[in-house]
Formats: sequence, structure tokens, C-alpha cells
Amino acid sequence: MADAFHAAHPDITIDIQLTPNADYWQYGMPKDFDTVGLWYNKKLFDAAGVKYPDATWTWQNVIDAVQKLTDPGKGVWGIASPDWTQENLFNTILQAGGSIIGADKKKSGFDDPKTLAGLQYALDFVTKYKVSPTAQQMTDTQPDQLFASGKAAMFADGDYDLPEYKAAGLDADVAPLPAGPDGKHATVINGLANVVYAKTKHPAAAWEWVEYLGSKEANEIQAKTGTVIPAYNGLSADWVASAPQYHLQTFIDQLDVAVPYPVSKNTAAWTKPMQDTLDQIWGGKLDVQTGAKQIADQMNAALAKE
Repeated sequence: MADAFHAAHPDITIDIQLTPNADYWQYGMPKDFDTVGLWYNKKLFDAAGVKYPDATWTWQNVIDAVQKLTDPGKGVWGIASPDWTQENLFNTILQAGGSIIGADKKKSGFDDPKTLAGLQYALDFVTKYKVSPTAQQMTDTQPDQLFASGKAAMFADGDYDLPEYKAAGLDADVAPLPAGPDGKHATVINGLANVVYAKTKHPAAAWEWVEYLGSKEANEIQAKTGTVIPAYNGLSADWVASAPQYHLQTFIDQLDVAVPYPVSKNTAAWTKPMQDTLDQIWGGKLDVQTGAKQIADQMNAALAKE
């Protein structure tokens, strides 16, 4: 996109740089959106004689499958189930009928028994069934890397990791996330934006660049390269067609059950303490019930100050 922009604006050269997450939140031009699907390694499924996941799968189907897919002798795990929120826990909480934050943004949902059920389901793969790498193992090697290297048969992940899995040459595919115990389907939907730094020395040129990034031309580049689902309406089919070896339409079809990523006026005030506590739960230092109550108390205290 930078090359295409420079060709039309030879007097402006774009230098692509990564920016720390803490400095990112300004208002911006919509860039993309994402949902989460159940990625699976077809080769490992075939070897274990397990049918591929589909839209009829429930939590129980996953539990049954992972025990057949796990092969310690070959260093293969049935699933990677980290305490990542967007890719894993927020989704299992919603599938269980729980919530992360109340609709009025004034109360935590972590004191809801259904929220605990969603957390427990994801944790059981690590502690009860032992079909997922441990928290330490998933710290040493990220779960998306474990999946990309064929060490995990399944991993719930966003569409944004498509380039990674495609580059790895995996014989893989993606299915909808499984339904919870009451048949509830859900996935978190999130999106990113292109922003202009408030203290930029080149505001006019920066705006011209961001304005271009919001154009149909730029979004078509995002879509056709398979980089991410573009925010520009009507181009999701181009993204789906970018990698026909995968059922990428899965991510688009799940928009019907998508729930916006949980936020409040000062989201950062409760997300870091929440993640710290989840790390303790996954690390075996806190049980789910104690940890969830701690998160609820921390969140409620933070939300009361907004």
C-alpha cells in the first residue's frame, strides 16, 4: 500500500514503523475487523482418525477430539489453550452464557457462574485433560507458533494469523468456534484503525496517507493479499478468495454471532490486572473461583472510578 501511495504521491515517502500499544489509542480511520475461528491441522486429524470440526461441533466434541489427537510420544498436543482473552477466554465465556462486562459498562461479569464455566472449560485442557501445553510452555513458545509448527492440532485464533499459517505451508483449515453447553455460538469481533500521531511534524502528508489507507484501492490491496479482512464494505469476498485452500468464509459467517470486544471508558485500568490474575490462574497459583472473584473486584473498583 505504501508503494502504491508513493507512486501517486512521489513527494511523500512512507516509512513503516511499529508503535507501542500504549501509544496507539487515538481516534482513527477504520482499517480492518476480525473474528475468531477454530483452526485445525488436517494432517494430524487424519493421522488420529478424527473427523474435522464443523458448525455442529460443541464443547464436548472438542473435549472428545483433543484426547485422541494428543500424542506425547510425538510431542503433539490436541489443542493449545492459553489465557489469551481475545482468541480464547472471551469467546468461551460468551459461549457459556457469561459476560466480561455489563451492558452499562458499570459492572464486571466475572462474578457470574457462567463466566466461571467458560474459564474452567478453557483451563481444563491444560490442567484436567492435559491435552494443551502448560502456561510456561506457551510462554516459551507462543501457541500460534506451536500450531504453525504442527505441534498443536487445534487452536482458536483470529483471521489475522492467516499469513503466518499460509507461510508455514500447513495442511490446515478453519471451522466455526464450537457451541457452549446450552448451544450458544459466540465470537469476539474487534477492529483496528490507521491513526495520525498528534505531534507529527507533517500533519498534511500524514492525513493524505491515512485518507488513502481508508480508500477502496488500499483496502483491496489488504483483501487480495490475504493480510486481513478490510474495513471497507463489500471487500470481504476478495479476502476470502485470497487463500482458497482455507474456508475463510467461516470468519465472515460468524458475524451473525459476533460480540464487540469488551471496553469501557478506561479499559486499560482493568485489563492489565485482569490479565495478571489470569496468568496466576493458568500458572496454578490461583483456582478459577478465587481468581475470578479477584478480577471482578478489581474491575468493579476500576469501573466505579469512570
